[in-house]
Amino acid sequence: MNAEVTLGEKIEEALHRFQEKQFVDEAELYQLLRPYVQGVVRRFYMNPYKLDNAEVIDDITQDALMDIFRLDLKNFEEKNGKFVTYCGVIAKNKTIDAMRWQARHQDEMEEEIDKALYEESVEAIVLAQYEKLELIDRTKHYLRLFVELSEKPYRLVSGCFSMLLFHKYFPKTRELSSPGWAFEQLSDNSVEMGADRFMEEMSQWMPYLSLFWSDEFLDELYETEYGERVGQLVFGEHFKKKDFENWAVAIRKKIKNKMSEAEYNRCVMELS
Repeated sequence: MNAEVTLGEKIEEALHRFQEKQFVDEAELYQLLRPYVQGVVRRFYMNPYKLDNAEVIDDITQDALMDIFRLDLKNFEEKNGKFVTYCGVIAKNKTIDAMRWQARHQDEMEEEIDKALYEESVEAIVLAQYEKLELIDRTKHYLRLFVELSEKPYRLVSGCFSMLLFHKYFPKTRELSSPGWAFEQLSDNSVEMGADRFMEEMSQWMPYLSLFWSDEFLDELYETEYGERVGQLVFGEHFKKKDFENWAVAIRKKIKNKMSEAEYNRCVMELS
C-alpha cells in the first residue's frame, strides 16, 4: 500500500511538471499552493482580540501568493531549499509584517484619542508629559534588568520574546507572557539571529530606549554547547516549547527578586 502523498509533495511535483510543460498551468499550481500558504498564515497569525480573523488571514494569504507568483517559477532552482519551504517563509514574513502594521495602527489610534482628550488643556498636556517621562524611566529600568540578567543567551532571548516582545504585537492581551508564541517566532532562528531581531524590534517599538546586550551575554555567544557555538544554536533543533515555558518562569523569578513585588507588577502592566 502506497504512503499518502502530502500537500507539500503534490506542490513540488506540480512545480516540476509546470517547469517541464507537462500540462500544468499556474491556475492548478495556485489551487495547490493556496491551502498550504493559508495554513502557514493561520499558524503564525495570532489575534489578541479573539475576533473573526478569517478575512485578515485571507488577505495575508492572497498577498503572499502574489509574491510567490511574481517569482520566475519556470526557472526556480531548489539549490537553496525546497519550493514549499521557500513559499512557507514568504507566508510567514507576510504574516509578521501584517501583525506589525496592526500594532502600529493601534498605537496611532490611541495617540489620536489622547490628543483629542488633552488638546484643550495646557495643564493636562504638561501633566501627561511628566507622567510619560516617569514611565520611560521605569520602563528603561525594567528592560535593562532583562537584557543585563546573568543567564544563558538562549534562555534570555527566549524570555525577551516571550515576556517583552509579545506585548508589542498583542498590547491588549491579559497574558503576562507567551512562550508558545516565542517558540514559533524563534524555532528557525539561531540564538544570534534571535538576539539581533529582539534589539531591532525593540528599537522600532521604543526608539527612546537605548538597549544593549551585556558583555557577559556577548561573550557567552562564543562558548560551546551541544557541540556548536552557542550563537549558532538553532532554537527549534535543540530546544522545545516546554523549555521556553520553564525559562520564562525562571527569568520572571529572577527579575522579581531584583525588584519589589509592587514595582514589578506596575512595570508589567505599563509595558503591556
